[in-house]
Amino acid sequence: MAAIAIITATIIFLVVLKITSSIRKEVIRPLNARSSQRAGWAGIAILICVALVAGWFLGNRMEWPLRLKWPPELPELHFQRLLPYIVLSIAIIIAGLTLNAIFTNRNKRQSSYLSNPYRKQQISIWVWAGTISSIMVLAGGVQLLMQQTLAPIVTPTPTPILINGQEITTTMQSTTTTTSTLPALGDTWTRPTDEALMVYVPAGEFAMGRAEEDIAIAISQCELDQGDGDCQSSRFENQTPQHRVILDGFWIDETEVTNAQFTRFLNAMGNQEEAGTPWLNLEEGYSQISAEDGEYQVVSGYETHPVIEVTWYGATAYCEWAGGRLPTESEWEYAARGPDNTSYPWGKEFDCSYGNFDDEAEIDSYVISNQPGCDGYNQTAPVKSFPEGKSWCNAQDMAGNVWEWVQDWYAADAYQYAAAKSPTGPRTGEYRVGRGGSWWSNQTWSHSAMRLQIAPDGAGYDLGFRCVVENLPTAN
Repeated sequence: MAAIAIITATIIFLVVLKITSSIRKEVIRPLNARSSQRAGWAGIAILICVALVAGWFLGNRMEWPLRLKWPPELPELHFQRLLPYIVLSIAIIIAGLTLNAIFTNRNKRQSSYLSNPYRKQQISIWVWAGTISSIMVLAGGVQLLMQQTLAPIVTPTPTPILINGQEITTTMQSTTTTTSTLPALGDTWTRPTDEALMVYVPAGEFAMGRAEEDIAIAISQCELDQGDGDCQSSRFENQTPQHRVILDGFWIDETEVTNAQFTRFLNAMGNQEEAGTPWLNLEEGYSQISAEDGEYQVVSGYETHPVIEVTWYGATAYCEWAGGRLPTESEWEYAARGPDNTSYPWGKEFDCSYGNFDDEAEIDSYVISNQPGCDGYNQTAPVKSFPEGKSWCNAQDMAGNVWEWVQDWYAADAYQYAAAKSPTGPRTGEYRVGRGGSWWSNQTWSHSAMRLQIAPDGAGYDLGFRCVVENLPTAN
């Protein structure tokens, strides 16, 4: 790791040296001695101030999309963290070159370059500038690598976990650094609280949203699916601009949370109210969970169907109870589309047999064109009923069946201001976001970039959720 940092820093230094040498030759040398002195000392002060401000701002405030790409088994080193070191190094080199030019111009008439009495001063300036800048870049790179690879994990007691179906125990101490095997694509983990199987989504980047040229295609498909004159471009503009997003690795539920799992949660925590609304809406008659004498039970035959009629508050409370949280919009879309940016979890082309969509014989404005009865279900289907529709990370049912709550507040222009690294959406809002389409959605609404605004205290017969967990213990 240190070797990589040294090589990278050396390359950066050589490039900077070449640039500053050109500046010295073309700009500084032609100046006469007096103007060179003034420009030199003023330039040094200005450059140091600019370097300090720019380094701090770029390194700590901006979400810079550039990064140095390492092999996948190594931790990420984000380029913006090195910017303060690089900027300061450039300032030091330029300052050294300026002082060198001052001494050269002042004494150019006294003797030849080789016999110049200030030769030692010139050499010391070069050594000083080059050494300091190299040390800063090297120190910055090595320090960041050490922080990412040697950060201790604090866990007071042994923690039993399941990785790929096998129980292992890891003991981690607050003062001891452990070397562990990072999870990889294809790994699974069983969450102890509710026995939910989770799949691992490795760190990476993807293009979130839709490109402008895709909007016309989406409108044409919408008109084909619906034909109701309600396919304006404004329906899709909340998915633009398409932008690059970088995410750390995380675990996501293989399926939506089921009625059986949510019933266990209700019997442990009760059906509490938030914002004047119970976590689970039992009043409308659509819920597949019933309450009797203070106990909650699943309507027979719906144990493995996704829970519906749950508010955003209920979904959030469940995930926290289970040891996780709701996914962010970017996490959800990345788990659905992957680095190849597929339109649907399984690929570029829609296939109604890969999920539970609106294809019932009773035609309405959202039914899939000319494909009645394609999936075999009129409303919700048991989770994992369509294994061919799994996403690149083996997450199931990410298109169709039920819309899924995510963590973010909704804003139509959220993508215009989204951070590049692990965005979490607007800070406040009136609505939350739903993703993925449902059994009442056609091809248009099942696209993995589609966004739906929903009041957080709302609940529906085609609305559920799944959870994510980060920073899990890993197998040794």
